[in-house]
Amino acid sequence: MAKANTKLAKLRRANKLTREKLCALAQDNGQAVSFTALVQYERGERMPRLSLAIWLAKYFNMTVEDLFNGQQRQKDKDNGKRTRARVDAEGKDRAACS
Repeated sequence: MAKANTKLAKLRRANKLTREKLCALAQDNGQAVSFTALVQYERGERMPRLSLAIWLAKYFNMTVEDLFNGQQRQKDKDNGKRTRARVDAEGKDRAACS
């Protein structure tokens, strides 16, 4: 199970937005998102598609990386998957050592 994205939930609450209102705002701006999907993003059960992640980050005035930092890495770690290659000092890709 992935680590919950408490940043998204905290920002939503800090801006006095319900999940329904945030979904409606996203939909008004051309982003299709359901209440159920938003719950799953906040719980870390799934990641939003890139266009929605960018819209959410812009809405909350931050970068996508800051908003979703650690969520995918934790999910990958929990699943035992190695999905990112490490880069050595010279900038060359090399396989991550486990």
